[in-house]
Amino acid sequence: MMVSRVKVEDPICGHTALIKGWRDDEGIFRAELKTECPHLQSFAEDLNYMETEMEDLYHVMSDVYECAVDNNVPATCPVPTAIINAWWLEADMIAKSLAHKSTITIEVPQKDGDGKKDVSKVRVNTPLCDYVILVRAKKTPEGKIKISFATNCPHLRGVREKLPEIGPEEIAEHDATRVYEIADELKFTPICFAPLAMTLACMMEAGKLDKEALADSIRISYPKE
Repeated sequence: MMVSRVKVEDPICGHTALIKGWRDDEGIFRAELKTECPHLQSFAEDLNYMETEMEDLYHVMSDVYECAVDNNVPATCPVPTAIINAWWLEADMIAKSLAHKSTITIEVPQKDGDGKKDVSKVRVNTPLCDYVILVRAKKTPEGKIKISFATNCPHLRGVREKLPEIGPEEIAEHDATRVYEIADELKFTPICFAPLAMTLACMMEAGKLDKEALADSIRISYPKE
């Protein structure tokens, strides 16, 4: 049986997760999650029984994310998106030759040069598609949070004017459903970590996450073994 692997190193919780994704004899995608993170144990158990079909891999709001919410997985966790990455890798929708030598990083930029000092920022560096995404979140006078992008990704550049404002109450410690619904509505690529960066930036701007939590980068890699 062929297996595709994704490794997540998350400084926010201080844990590492290893995801194995494969397709069984009936063409159903399955996954296994190994981690010591206490917040992911029930999610990992439910994941063992999840059956995902090919058509589900094209949606951000998939059963994986809904299962994560049901199991109170932290809104800051990159693992649900990393699982979809493992399945895309297994389906050859990500080139293995590129993935095995790539590491995605998600970080608070120390110097980004855009001159905007009064906003919360999170940057995603994605060598798989050779794009950089700088997410900005700023609280409006009405108390909402406005998200904006600076990026060379053509799709995200095309939809950034459609991003709605978000109420701080719509992002909780264990639930960022509204952000992922927006990503689904605007047809973000399901393997994209931009929704996670949006969540992180909004939580920082709302005072629900200390920027120092991302003093070190979140790292997502694709080991061969």
